[in-house]
Amino acid sequence: MADVSRAAAVGLALAWLWSGAVAEPVTLVAGGRAKAAVIVSAGSTPTSAPAMAAKILCDHLAQMTGAKLPILREEDAGPAQIEGGRLRFEGGRVPPEAESFILVGESDLTRRLGADSTGLGSGGIALKTTGNTLLVLGSPVGPDTRGCRYAAVALLEELGYRYLWPGETGKVIPQRADVVVGPLDKRFSPPIALRHIRWQPGVPRGFQEGMASLGYTPEDWRSRRAEALKTVSPISWTDWHGNNIEAVGPMGGHNGAGLGPHAKEALKEHPEWGALQADGTRDQSKAGERFRLCVSNPELAAYVAELILKKVKESPNTASYSLSPQDGGYSSFCMCENCKKLDPPEAPKVRILLFTKVGQSARREIEYPALTDRYVHYWNAVAARVAAAHPKLGLVVDAYSAYATPPVREKLHPSLVVRYVPSDVAGWEGWKAAGATRIFWRPNNLHSGYREATINYAADARRIADTMNRLAEGGIIGTDMQGIYDNWATQGLNYYVAARTTWNPALKYEDILEDYCRSGFGAGAESVRQYFLKAEALGRTFEKATPEAMTGLKAELDAAAKAAAGDPAAGARIAFLRTGLDYSAATAQAARLRLAAQQGEAFDRARAAAVLDRRHRMMREMFRTSFLAVNVSVVAGQDGVAWRELGWRGPGRTARDDAPAGTGDDDRWLYEDQSQTRGR
Repeated sequence: MADVSRAAAVGLALAWLWSGAVAEPVTLVAGGRAKAAVIVSAGSTPTSAPAMAAKILCDHLAQMTGAKLPILREEDAGPAQIEGGRLRFEGGRVPPEAESFILVGESDLTRRLGADSTGLGSGGIALKTTGNTLLVLGSPVGPDTRGCRYAAVALLEELGYRYLWPGETGKVIPQRADVVVGPLDKRFSPPIALRHIRWQPGVPRGFQEGMASLGYTPEDWRSRRAEALKTVSPISWTDWHGNNIEAVGPMGGHNGAGLGPHAKEALKEHPEWGALQADGTRDQSKAGERFRLCVSNPELAAYVAELILKKVKESPNTASYSLSPQDGGYSSFCMCENCKKLDPPEAPKVRILLFTKVGQSARREIEYPALTDRYVHYWNAVAARVAAAHPKLGLVVDAYSAYATPPVREKLHPSLVVRYVPSDVAGWEGWKAAGATRIFWRPNNLHSGYREATINYAADARRIADTMNRLAEGGIIGTDMQGIYDNWATQGLNYYVAARTTWNPALKYEDILEDYCRSGFGAGAESVRQYFLKAEALGRTFEKATPEAMTGLKAELDAAAKAAAGDPAAGARIAFLRTGLDYSAATAQAARLRLAAQQGEAFDRARAAAVLDRRHRMMREMFRTSFLAVNVSVVAGQDGVAWRELGWRGPGRTARDDAPAGTGDDDRWLYEDQSQTRGR
């Protein structure tokens, strides 16, 4: 295996396999003029993976060089001749200035040139130069057949492109007059088949309230977001990084332990299937969609199995079915004797809530053995019935809530597919030891801190990479991460690391961080790297983020802006990060006052109001001028609760823009003119 530089390895995010074949470089653009034609495999439709890959390549090469490479279908290029290892076309529509070629998609011609998709897995890619030709291939093996598009992205990343965050500012577009590729002979199949990161920018809790408090409407939000995400190229940030939930299809989700949409009807007919509550009843009608069940009841398991068999009969292409229970609500787990017999006393202890009455918030908390064994017992009972007719059907279950830890007594049926929600690798290994052969990671790792949207969750990026490194060693079939909330200037590195390691879980955090900074921030790269390392050191408790710490972060971005002067693209990205820092520093001011109030210390209410008023005006401005920096609509929707100890219920009518009395020297910079470093 040939040596590959760190920058190249990280940039491509690929574990390349080199064949050692000798090839020559292929010139695509010279002096800003196209020297190559793009030939799409015969029979490709305009929406096929090869055609889309060709468009992605040509659009980005045009952004880079100004040259527009022509795209032709193979059948329009004319008969192909290979002489001395070089390709030429006769009698077709290839322009005379095309001295070299990019062949996109596998065909008889690519095979004649020595490249095919043999051995590539789902979503796999191959890049190869031979003679005057560059071959861009993707695996046709399902269920993910987007390999050609992934190969196009890999080639662009080899040329220096990066997509750090959505929108044009987040795209790193190298500018050059000449593009020469190769020699290359590289193949890669993504180790993780299902790659998904959830986007949930318009969360339901507080969104409407937040928009109203900022003086905007949901229609304003949708319009501004669409504008912020817009780019001139036909590929989104998600597609660029190889997320493929649309190609592979969803797996799992809360489904009433398999009852799904039949739950209301089933529980009305069989009230005994409801979980026994603290008041001795089993009625779940007041629990709404978050009902609990008596999973020790064998009739329930038999009923759910019949539902699944009926579903498969109606839809023979069904590949999976979820047996995951509903998420928590105002209903207790079943405490009947039969269910309790399934809970090993030696199981790890968890805290569970017992509600006085279903649908009401009054409850008490108890320590109790983990409920994993009772649920595995139930899932096994369903699986045994279904597998007798459909042994290949995957039944998806959750390692989550009070049933997150591995089972103590039960072993998993081979049909069960586990969505593992925790982030500890020891638990993952425990589920494998209990018989789980198919596990994918469904963490809430990007969910933490979405309401605060501040930079003190930077350490999560390292944890994500480290966990992915270890899970990949132990086998992982997919990811389904929760979630991206559009806090790109404060938590965007977390999103980026999650995407990169989902595509290639062998990548190390330090390498990703180095490439992120080097690619996106030019001469300011080292200062930006130090900025992220200092943000990582803040820890989760933002009330303890001192003014000195905020000023130290500002110093790094100031140094980065100074170093990158004369590089407008890098300067714009540094200014974007600075917007996130400004918001975080203003939030830290308010958080320190809140901590004092919570600890019973005296605090200046007028100062607190001034700090929060100015922070609110800052968020209004961010909505207008830097929409993707922080999802201020979600933040504002939580502000009424977040700052109640300070007595703040919204911005005052006479709030001033100058620094409130008592602001320390270390954070006075927040109230000074920062137009140069903020890029406004």
